[in-house]
Amino acid sequence: MRIPPTIWLLLVIPAAAAAEEAVPPAAPAAPPRKEALYVHVQDGAAEMLEQLKHLADAGHWPRAAAEAQRLIADATGALYEIEPGLYVSFAEKTRRDVCSWPEAGRDAYRALYDKTAAKLYQEAAAARNAAALAAVADLYLPTRAGALALSALADIHAERGDLRLALRALQRLSKLRGDAALDWEALRQKQDALEKALRTTPDAAGTPAMLFPTDAPVWSFTYEDGDVAPDVAAGLRTRGFRVPLVSHPVICGDRVVVQAREWVAALGGRTGAAWRYPPQPERPPSNNVYDAFLSPAVLGDRVFAVVGGRVVALLAANGRGAWAAAPFVEEANAPGGRNPGPAVLVNSLAVGGGKVFACATALKQETELSVAALDAQTGAILWRRKLCSQVFRGELGRGVQPAPPAYADGDLLVSTNLGAAAALRPETGEVRWLAKYPAFTPERRRVTFRNDDCWENNRPVVCGGLVLVAPQDADDLIAFDVETGRQVWRAPRFGARYLVGADANHAYISGSRAAAVNLRTGKIAWLSERLGEPAACRWFLNWFDDTPRDQMRRELLAEVKPLRSNFAALAIEAGAEWITTDRDYARFPGLRWRHPLDPSSAKI
Repeated sequence: MRIPPTIWLLLVIPAAAAAEEAVPPAAPAAPPRKEALYVHVQDGAAEMLEQLKHLADAGHWPRAAAEAQRLIADATGALYEIEPGLYVSFAEKTRRDVCSWPEAGRDAYRALYDKTAAKLYQEAAAARNAAALAAVADLYLPTRAGALALSALADIHAERGDLRLALRALQRLSKLRGDAALDWEALRQKQDALEKALRTTPDAAGTPAMLFPTDAPVWSFTYEDGDVAPDVAAGLRTRGFRVPLVSHPVICGDRVVVQAREWVAALGGRTGAAWRYPPQPERPPSNNVYDAFLSPAVLGDRVFAVVGGRVVALLAANGRGAWAAAPFVEEANAPGGRNPGPAVLVNSLAVGGGKVFACATALKQETELSVAALDAQTGAILWRRKLCSQVFRGELGRGVQPAPPAYADGDLLVSTNLGAAAALRPETGEVRWLAKYPAFTPERRRVTFRNDDCWENNRPVVCGGLVLVAPQDADDLIAFDVETGRQVWRAPRFGARYLVGADANHAYISGSRAAAVNLRTGKIAWLSERLGEPAACRWFLNWFDDTPRDQMRRELLAEVKPLRSNFAALAIEAGAEWITTDRDYARFPGLRWRHPLDPSSAKI
């Protein structure tokens, strides 16, 4: 594959916006769907909970406590629907039920498990191990040790400056019934102090604007055909194809880190050149793993990216590889290696808490989304969880790349682009909540993706106690409560494609128009006039009007935007047939393509 001849980085200040807060958010009602979102719910959950309730109603508390602990400890990651469209883990549902028992039931539970929990708590508290304290609270929450673990966890988070995590631990603790082992008045005062501190602390999410001169690029740098053999590159060049595309750069110190499918590069200094990994193309572990977003991530002195189907960790100083892992290759390679497995779309990474997180969708009979966590130091796979799946008709998976995940305030946030958003515990992968949203009907999906009239693949944004998602299979900006997962509001897209970020009062979206959305109400605070065609990515936001002066800039910055020619070039290079609903691909010479509903042979 050929590298785009030049990478340009420019910024222009957005046009002044003018509109009053007058447009209400979209109504929450949605038409019935003909496609089903499949969530891994606990088999026989209703029967198990009914049996637990029967034991409790009969006063058989020791048996009820033992059965409840078995359900908590043996949880497989399955979910339970606590209200229409809102799920929590089955273990969490069982914990809530036990904590609501009368005093006799909780005494029976403590009689069985207090000693075991106390030993684990003492070891975790002595080591000030936050992960171990959280594990005690999850496994033995109704015990005294579980409550003490939450209290100690709140203190550790507060000392580290993670005020929202500390408040979450205290809020969880406050839902337990009073215990003589704890000073509840002191805990209430701590909670009040944290809430006051968070109200007075500026809250913002997203990447702050970076200002560059608007009359010329800061620097440019050229890569020459680094990803393909010279003869293949020459053939692509004669057809006018450019692949891959560099998009979504990130800042690492005084450098800009950019990525394509087969390489990562750091640009900076006087010439723009710093390092590139790998220096020469490497054979991928599977030809069926594709990165759908192309954005590296930075944590400390390391850069993380999906390169050639692998998750790699690179030293930021020189680009040397620290480790490489392939958490989704097993899905992409069929057993025995005889036939290729399903295509797997791996999106860009999130980093935090000493971990690297990746999402992927496998295009099987169902489009199936998985999430994985890796150790940031070693690359070891810590956990992997299948979150949900959906059957698609007609589009053959187009538009089902998962959005890049986000790590914020001790949560891993996932926007599936399959009709749901979720919050997971980073330590274990347990689902805190999964919430459905009103997604496109199959007919609307086909029209939307054919016209390319939808959100780009945006990370979730966490701000002001809300999780903001801009899913590709919905036409709204949607806000969920970060603690409960309940939908708070929906705001219309107004042609926007990018969820730029948020501050204490507003979320900001951009596209052919820009808008600010009130975080409290979901109403439009202001809406700009039409800005012409945007050339934008998540990190660098640029607007241009239609005057000749800006025509050249629009053409230069278009190189960071996905084009049809990229996909056509990939298909030609691989000798593959391109299946698409977009009949404009007929203009590319040498491309074998067909419509997914057309049974005839491929067109050239």
